[in-house]
Amino acid sequence: MVTIVPAILEKDVTSFLEKFEKIKGSCKRVQVDIIDGKFAPTETVIPEILLNIDTVVDFEGHLMVEKPENWVERCAAAGMTALYGQVEKMEDRARFVADTEFAGMKAGLAFDIDTPLDGLEEIVNDLDGVLLMGVKAGKSVWRRSGRKR
Repeated sequence: MVTIVPAILEKDVTSFLEKFEKIKGSCKRVQVDIIDGKFAPTETVIPEILLNIDTVVDFEGHLMVEKPENWVERCAAAGMTALYGQVEKMEDRARFVADTEFAGMKAGLAFDIDTPLDGLEEIVNDLDGVLLMGVKAGKSVWRRSGRKR
């Protein structure tokens, strides 16, 4: 069975909550995109905002941050059930996976559209998922082409 997991990428709590309210009754999982301003030039909400949300939805984090392995404890404390870390700024993939699983979450790796999948074969059996980006990580706006449909 295919599972569609909506992702929310927002700069502020109010916008995040507005989007979450629209989808919360139609899904069991929601991906929270977290950008620290170092991986990409924008910043988004932080994991701790989830502490104030009363829901049965499972939150997964997509860490587009410098050194995702340093964010594992924060995300676990915020109640996330899974983490995907962007490999481009990750120092130790095995440590990220081990720390994430030790914290009780599912672990996955995320690859930017232009990032080679080097080394994935060595660790793929330890992962719960792989996120392959169709756009450059950190971008939420797609430019429409001028074509009519």
